Amino acid sequence: MTHIKTKPKKYDFKGLESSLMTKVGQVLSYLLPNGLIKGSEYVCGDIYGSKGKSFRFNLSTAKWADFAGSVSGVGIIALCAACKNIKQSEAYIELFEKFGNGFSPNQKTFKPVEKEFTAKVPPKGSYPPSLKTAHQTWVYKNKSSEPLMYVHRFDKVDGTKIIHPSIHDGQKWIKNWPTKNRIPYNLNLILSEPKKEILIVEGEKSAEAARKQVQDYFIVTTWAGGSNSWNKTDWQVLTNRSVLLWPDQDLKIDVKTNKLLSYSNQPGPKSMTDLARHLTKICKEVKLINVENSSPIDGFDAADAAFFGLESFLNWCSPRVETILGGDQ
Repeated sequence: MTHIKTKPKKYDFKGLESSLMTKVGQVLSYLLPNGLIKGSEYVCGDIYGSKGKSFRFNLSTAKWADFAGSVSGVGIIALCAACKNIKQSEAYIELFEKFGNGFSPNQKTFKPVEKEFTAKVPPKGSYPPSLKTAHQTWVYKNKSSEPLMYVHRFDKVDGTKIIHPSIHDGQKWIKNWPTKNRIPYNLNLILSEPKKEILIVEGEKSAEAARKQVQDYFIVTTWAGGSNSWNKTDWQVLTNRSVLLWPDQDLKIDVKTNKLLSYSNQPGPKSMTDLARHLTKICKEVKLINVENSSPIDGFDAADAAFFGLESFLNWCSPRVETILGGDQ
């Protein structure tokens, strides 16, 4: 995060947002350096500013979405917060410091208002429309094994993907992630088999691939909404459980230096490390697999791995377990 020389005495989110939109190209180039303006949109590879076209920012409405990572929102301040995994107030300060010349806040306080979305059990026989057209769909079930959220994947001809959720708000199906307290994948299985160890991977596709290999020993789970969204899931169900975390092996390039990001700063390992630290507060044991140099594939995960059962997986991961935390440590 940029060093802050002057903290604003007043917060005017609406005003700063309007000011930033007058120089939107400059601001987006700062946040997402490898992007390009195409028509009415600013386009790049992902929310980290990689080359590509899975991320889109509408230059008129300020709506944005990372279709590869399932992260979306509205506004430049919210985008900055998501890019850097910081609070919106911190994003405000950074953007104010960088682009706030000539802008004078006119509000004394700011109370962020975010529309909340809550997933409810749909009526029997009711299914999301996207279920018919998605190439793959995964279902998040509650403790009673009732469907609570669907996650759909659409594969595009250019090799990219679009992922979006479907939840029922009590009246209709909507394409929104639950705002908070999301349930982990396979919650019903986690509760039904309390003695099994837990394997956490990134993404539902990886979870299903891993489950086929290790289900005799592990309950495999993940979280919804992309690598940066692990903290929107309620992990209390893992209290006093033994957990093993398997990050994606990402090979992202630092857009400023054009060099490979360090392993600890890669999106997958960073998210899993943050989650591991969080889980040490509630879990009996937390182990983290170091996947550095495990494959030349960017994003290498359980869906790419060619294991032949539990023993093969354990032989691969055992020498890579570098962090063991748990209890009061």
